[in-house]
Amino acid sequence: MQERRSEPRQRVLKVGKIVHNGQNSLYDCRISDLSDGGARLAIEQAWLVPKYFRFIDQLRGKEQRPAHVVWRGTSQVGIAFDDAAAHRD
Repeated sequence: MQERRSEPRQRVLKVGKIVHNGQNSLYDCRISDLSDGGARLAIEQAWLVPKYFRFIDQLRGKEQRPAHVVWRGTSQVGIAFDDAAAHRD
C-alpha cells in the first residue's frame, strides 16, 4: 500500500467530536492517523457523518476546525481539514 500523505502523522487514539447542524448535533469519535492535513476517525455509524462539518480534537483544546469527508467506510471516515473561508456548515 502506498502512502498518500506527505506530512508526518501520529498513530495515536484520541477522543474527538464531530459538530454540525449549527452545533445542534455532536458525535463522539476516536482519532487515529492524525496529521496537520487530516485524520482517520472511528465512529460506530460512519454514514451519520455529513460531508462538511467542524471537528474538535478534545486533547488539543476546544477549537473547532472545518473539515470534510474524503472517504467513508462502515465504521471509519477519512477527513481533510479545510481553511475557514472555504467551509460550508
